[in-house]
Order: sequence, then structure tokens, then C-alpha cells
Amino acid sequence: MDFLKPRLQALLALLQRIDGRYFLFGSHLTLFYVAVTQYGLPRTQFQIVSAYVTAVVTEIVLHYWTRKYPNASLGDRIFSAFSEAAGLLLLVRSGLPEYYIFGCFLTVASKYVFVRPDGVHIFNPTNFAIVVGLAVFPNHYFQLFADEYSIQNYPIFHVMAFGLGAIIFGRVWAVTLGWFVGILSLGGIMQLFHDTGFRHVVYPELGAFAMIFAFLMITDPRTTPGSHRLRFIFGLSVAVVVTVLRQNHVAFPNFVGLFIVTCTTYALSLRWPWIYKKPQGLVTQTDLRGASAVQRATL
Repeated sequence: MDFLKPRLQALLALLQRIDGRYFLFGSHLTLFYVAVTQYGLPRTQFQIVSAYVTAVVTEIVLHYWTRKYPNASLGDRIFSAFSEAAGLLLLVRSGLPEYYIFGCFLTVASKYVFVRPDGVHIFNPTNFAIVVGLAVFPNHYFQLFADEYSIQNYPIFHVMAFGLGAIIFGRVWAVTLGWFVGILSLGGIMQLFHDTGFRHVVYPELGAFAMIFAFLMITDPRTTPGSHRLRFIFGLSVAVVVTVLRQNHVAFPNFVGLFIVTCTTYALSLRWPWIYKKPQGLVTQTDLRGASAVQRATL
């Protein structure tokens, strides 16, 4: 069996070079196509074009202006911008034609404006734009109700398949694990007090909309803690906060809950900076790609 060892090591080295963002981008792009062509996703051509153009232009301008990632290629930055625009198009439905110009600008700009001392952005960009949109826009211009695609079986499994690749190769599976452990446990606890307690907690987290949140939003490797243990606690904390918010009838609790836990994590890191420190085995291609020498030193 010795002849297999070098081949397995070479295969493992190759797999470790895969950027988890490829799965996020692949999920968003292909799901958006399926949602538009098969489920009539109500996004106009102007909204689609304006979203991608705004995201790419904002990314390029801020990339060269701030030099946040001095070693990143232009293609890498455009790749990132396309991913964020596709995510916003999937998650937000707006009757305002110009909304996605504002939303995509805010999504990309948040990565360059709200940063930690090590230069890494604090918030998941898409979630930040959604929370700000909730605060700024009237309900008839800004809607987060799940579109038709979200309740269909294929999109659910589509997101899960790509999402598994994202959390495995991004090495953030502990966040998603903590999230589902929290949701299922809280559902069981609520069932003790009410006949529909389990369904009330768990069922809202089973659609494609919720799977995007569980696999592709809360798992952002740059905005979550560094170790598996802390990532599990992060996912579990989001589940607890989301459930509490939902029980108190707070609108769109997932995004608000993630925002609250992210702010809390960052506040704690000001006292304990090691919260974001990644063990060597958890440093991924996403972390290294385009990072400056200072950013690499903090990984």
C-alpha cells in the first residue's frame, strides 16, 4: 500500500487548493438561472444588469483605491463581486427598479469600510446590505419573503449540494453544524411546551432560502471565529438568537440574528483578539488569496 501514499498526499494537496468560494458562486449563479427560467423569479433585466454592473464597478474602484488586498488579481475581485450580486438577487425581491444599485453598492462597499484592525471585513457583505435595507426601505420596496423557488425540492437540494462543498473546502462546517444542532435542539425544547413548537422552530429553516443562509451566509470564513470550537458556538448562537427573535415576532429574524451575533463576536474580539485567529490547519485558499503580508500574519 506504500505506493498509494504519495498519490493520496498529492490528491489531498490538490483538494486543499480548491477555493470554497467556487461552490458559493456556482450555487448562486446556477440557482439564479434555474429560479428565473423554471420558477419565474420576478427580477427585471434592468435589475439583473444593474446589480452585476454596480457590484463589479464598485469592487474594482475600491480595490484599486484602498489596496485592501494588494496581492489579489482583478479577476479574483470581479469573481467576488459577481458572487455577491447573485446572492442579493436571490434573497431580496424589490419593486423598486433601482434598488439593486443601492444594495450591491452597499454589499461591496461594506467589505472596504467596516474592517477589523487586521484589515478583514467585519460583516458578511450580503447580510449587512440586507439589514440596512430593512432599516431604510419601506416594505413595498424591500421584501425578503421567499420566492417560489425556495419551497421547491430541487432548489433545496441544489443549495445543499453546493453548500456542502463550500463548508468542506472552506473548512467552516462547524458553523453549519452548530446552527442545525441549535435549531433542532430548540425545536425539541419548544415541543415540550407547545404541540406545534418543533414545527414552528424547524420548518422555516428547511427551504432553499434558509439553506442559502445556513450553508452560504453564516459560514463566511472571514467573518466567523477561527477555530472549529468557536465556529460551532457561533452557529449555535445564531440559532438561539434567531429563535428568540422569531418567538418575539421580529421580522426576518435570520438576517437580524446573524447581524447581532457578528457584532457581538467583533466586540468580544476587541478584548480577546485570538477569537479570529485560525489554527494553521484551518487557513484556506479563501483566506490567503489576495491577502497582504499583515493579513497573512494574523491568520
